[in-house]
Amino acid sequence: MNDDKRRGMLKATVLAGMALATYAGGCGNGDRYYIPISVGDCLPPECTQPEAQPVPKKLEKPVLCTVDPKLLDDPSALEAATLSVSPGGTHLYVTRGDRTLRLNVEASCNLILDSTFSEDGVLEGPVRQVFETGRGILVNRGGRLGELDNGSTCDLGDSLVAVADDGNVGAAVDAPGADSKVVRRFAPAGCTVDPSSASDATLRAALHVAAGPGPAGSLLFAASPPGQATTIESYDPLSRKVAKAFTLSTPVSKAPFGLTGIRSCDDDLCAVGTKDGRPAFYRFSASGAALRQMVLSEEPDLPASVREALGGPGTFRRGAVTRTGLAYVAVQNGKQLRIMRLSLNFEATPGDAGTDAPSFDATSDASTGDARKDDASDAGSD
Repeated sequence: MNDDKRRGMLKATVLAGMALATYAGGCGNGDRYYIPISVGDCLPPECTQPEAQPVPKKLEKPVLCTVDPKLLDDPSALEAATLSVSPGGTHLYVTRGDRTLRLNVEASCNLILDSTFSEDGVLEGPVRQVFETGRGILVNRGGRLGELDNGSTCDLGDSLVAVADDGNVGAAVDAPGADSKVVRRFAPAGCTVDPSSASDATLRAALHVAAGPGPAGSLLFAASPPGQATTIESYDPLSRKVAKAFTLSTPVSKAPFGLTGIRSCDDDLCAVGTKDGRPAFYRFSASGAALRQMVLSEEPDLPASVREALGGPGTFRRGAVTRTGLAYVAVQNGKQLRIMRLSLNFEATPGDAGTDAPSFDATSDASTGDARKDDASDAGSD
């Protein structure tokens, strides 16, 4: 091939290469450049748009509930309050002295006395805890557990009690202060109580501080040995043994966290208590890893109403946990009772359908369309 022919072919190749290029303007700076089609429709590094970063999710803020004045005027005003709550969070039970009131939980945590409960919304007599279940309402009256309107009771004494959401089975261990590991399984219907035998691999011999329903029909017990991490034991009522046990994750176990309430929430485990003298609420995975936390001693931007309620020397009693990632705690400052709602659910973001779990569902506990009557009949199990 002669030189003229070779030069002609080279020129044709260059022209073809230019034809296989597309013109693009600069990134607002007047520059111009060519982008070969063969490498796709891309821009030089200085024009590349950064990938959108996901907006960090925030937990719903704690709420200071609005309390029915009838509760504030309760003659047991000097008594500290103990709370119980229905699984879906529709009903809140407040016990002060020898009076237990049932409150309907309205939107925005407005608490209204439910006059359909017992006698005009008030149950008289000593009550330790109320359990709403699929079989009805069970009341622990000073160590005797029975149905609300039935005289038959189970004598459980000074025990820590857990009842499954379906109401078919429960378990009791000796009260805090004792090291017994004996579990007494019971069926609320007919009050059949079966203590575990010495050969059963049941709970560890340790101080147990909280109990509640767990996933798949299990019952949870929290053991808090002095100077050790809190251990959660999952008791299987069918085998009468501890199916598994795990310790809470290091950030929580190292902190002075006093656990008072526990139960399954969605597929996780929720625990409420106190840390540094303030309410604290944690969500753990099935292996005990801390997933989310709401610690009021560490929150920098608490709502003014919550901050004001926490300002004085308060008394925080046993909290009540729902299966939807909420907890209620009572704050007693002198004669004044305040009730707070804590949440481990995420705030809704623009374009979101809502939080990852319902913060309020008026029908989640109700078997009928009237959530104000009795939401126990559809409590279900987790």
